[in-house]
Amino acid sequence: MADQRRAWFVVASLFIALLLVLGPTASTISFYFASFVKLFGWTHAQVSLIATVFNLAMGLSAPAAGWLLDSIDASLVMGSGAVLVMMGLLMSSRAQSLSPVLWAYGLIGAGVGSSTMVPASVVATNWFRQRRGLALGSTMAGAAAASVTMPLVINHLLLTYGTRTTLALSAIPILVVVLPLVLMVVRTRPAQPDQTGACGPQQQGAGGVGGLEFRQAVRTAPFWLLVAVQLCFGAGFGGLHYHFVPMVLSAGYSQSTAAVLMSLASAVAVASFFLIGIAADRFGGRATLAWSMALLGVGVALFGAIGNRSAGVPILALALVLIGLFAGSSPIAAPILLAETLGLRRFGSLWGLLNFCGLVGFAIGPVLVGRTFDRTASYVLAMELCGAVCLAGGFAAALAYPAPGHDPAAPQPQPGAVELQPGRAPTAL
Repeated sequence: MADQRRAWFVVASLFIALLLVLGPTASTISFYFASFVKLFGWTHAQVSLIATVFNLAMGLSAPAAGWLLDSIDASLVMGSGAVLVMMGLLMSSRAQSLSPVLWAYGLIGAGVGSSTMVPASVVATNWFRQRRGLALGSTMAGAAAASVTMPLVINHLLLTYGTRTTLALSAIPILVVVLPLVLMVVRTRPAQPDQTGACGPQQQGAGGVGGLEFRQAVRTAPFWLLVAVQLCFGAGFGGLHYHFVPMVLSAGYSQSTAAVLMSLASAVAVASFFLIGIAADRFGGRATLAWSMALLGVGVALFGAIGNRSAGVPILALALVLIGLFAGSSPIAAPILLAETLGLRRFGSLWGLLNFCGLVGFAIGPVLVGRTFDRTASYVLAMELCGAVCLAGGFAAALAYPAPGHDPAAPQPQPGAVELQPGRAPTAL
């Protein structure tokens, strides 16, 4: 029972880390755009470079963090990332020109990439075996909670104290809460098997943690199917995510309505992380990822029709429900499917690489949606294409079966011995 409480304490610590690190950074970066324009007189193109640098640094640091997690404890990786985020926030609060701000957000992006989604997924997956989906969903719900609550907090701080003070204040919870929790509580995996079904080294046999080596894994069909899943999720869902507000405005709704709709979808997404985790525990990662990606695709395709006022409200409601409920399909079910198909031996490196593939999809999707809108003057076809891409990702997930050797506990076929007897020829093979 004590081991079980420790495992859930680790999950709670990861939830808090994601909430307090992603909240003032990835979840609210757009709030600082207008503030920097007002403070420095920069152009919108100059301010947009902040997001570019941040996402590039975060994307590149994710595979590096995953690789480090295979050899260095998660407390050190996440702790170092948290320190980078604090340094970047403090540096940006003191900056007087664009170049230092870009360097600062490069540090913030690298810190976020190495202290949030990838290491949190690796730790939660390693600590649980029987209820891995629920544990992973509970952990990743911290990211959704950051999108719901922290915009209100950061907006209030910006209006009350200004840009520089808000940036500096955002570093305090990371220093006081996140860093101690990460260093004292978080570990990559439990040292001994426990009642949670955690995957300690002794559970996996003499070879350490079970699963395929990195070079073996990247040569298997399940790995490349998961690459396709991540690219499809990033392109399909990312195309919707970054064009959400313009799409609502083009349908004739106000900007306040767009903000409310985004908050509602984010609030539903908090619950979806738990639901998808529970479903993965019951039905497995493959079935859960396949169905959730397909239903997400339906929601994305429907959302493009919100401009049809005759059926706008019902379609909008159904689309928001589907998008919110299945927005966590890849963040929750994909790492579970990775563990089910390739094992945990090089889980950190593999999930870091797959996470990078998802970020590549997030970079491609918005551009394709924008070009489609420029040609058709409508988001309908663009969202139908994004929905189809999500459906393709669900089909790829359905084809991902466990690779041979992913589980050392499973019996492996052995070549039969040929016994030679005098006067008898060996049986032809």
